[in-house]
Amino acid sequence: MKAKQRVREPSLTESLLDARAAHASNSSAAYPISDPWLRGVSELLTRICQADSIEVARWMAGDALVLLRAYVVKQNGQSN
Repeated sequence: MKAKQRVREPSLTESLLDARAAHASNSSAAYPISDPWLRGVSELLTRICQADSIEVARWMAGDALVLLRAYVVKQNGQSN
């Protein structure tokens, strides 16, 4: 006879992260971003909220920083 496995309740942190990820997904649909660089950053930030590990989140954060730097360089080039 199999013993019943207890289902672990999500921690407060996990629940808050889930809520934040849901809010980020809803916000990106409600407020579309026209600039492709910033849209990429927004997508990465949403995925960071949903990341399963800190290593994955750090990797995506690095990619988001690269996109933000490219956006700033592009903006500075347009203002000159």
